[in-house]
Amino acid sequence: MKRQEIEGEINANKNILDQTDYQILRAIEDIFAAEGIAELLSALANAGQEIVHTIKLRKDCRKRINELEAMTAEDDEPVVTVTEEPADEAPATPEQKEE
Repeated sequence: MKRQEIEGEINANKNILDQTDYQILRAIEDIFAAEGIAELLSALANAGQEIVHTIKLRKDCRKRINELEAMTAEDDEPVVTVTEEPADEAPATPEQKEE
C-alpha cells in the first residue's frame, strides 16, 4: 500500500470519528443532565441502545488508524547501513590504536 493511500485511509477513518462525535456527546449530555435516579437509569439505557453501533464503529476506526500509522512509522525509520572491515585486515587491538 502506498503512503498516499495509507494517509487517505487514515483521514477517512478520522472523518468518521469526527462525524460521530455528536452522537457520543448527546448521549453523555443526557446522562449528566438527568435529574434523579430514574431519569439517570433511563438515560443510560437509551444511550446504550442508541450508540452501541457507533461505539463499535469508532473502536474499529481507532484500531485501523493505529495499524495504518504503524505502517507509516515503519517507512519513517532511518535505514542503518553496516559496513564491514575488509576480511584480510584484522581489527586493531587497543595497543595498536595507541601507536
